[in-house]
Amino acid sequence: MIFGSFAEQPVEQVIGAIARRSGRLQVWQTASHCTDHFELQLEQGCLRSLVVNGLPVHEEHHARSVILELFASRTGIFQFCLAPAKASESAYRLPIGTLVPGVNVEPRPRSAPSIGQRLRQALRRLPPLRQAA
Repeated sequence: MIFGSFAEQPVEQVIGAIARRSGRLQVWQTASHCTDHFELQLEQGCLRSLVVNGLPVHEEHHARSVILELFASRTGIFQFCLAPAKASESAYRLPIGTLVPGVNVEPRPRSAPSIGQRLRQALRRLPPLRQAA
């Protein structure tokens, strides 16, 4: 779990640290909104869902504007907990780097195939064995 205040830790630093992880970021007491609680579900560099005061934000364009305003205020207390994204909560897939200016989040590179995977691929390419008469 990571927690703190955006007054003490810049938004860009916090988002950069958690952006490649999957989990739930909660933000309270923001100056830019009359709302008290934001809940963001992140999955490997993407915003998957947004809940404002217990109500889900379904439209991607609305989620984008709420997030831009939230982080532009640079105020609030946050908490981040690691957790896998739930399929039922995934409304969209917005790269978090495009929502927070100054944060560059590259997708994780795909790992190279293991030796076992390469061997299975090579065996599939071989012609079938012929039976002796």
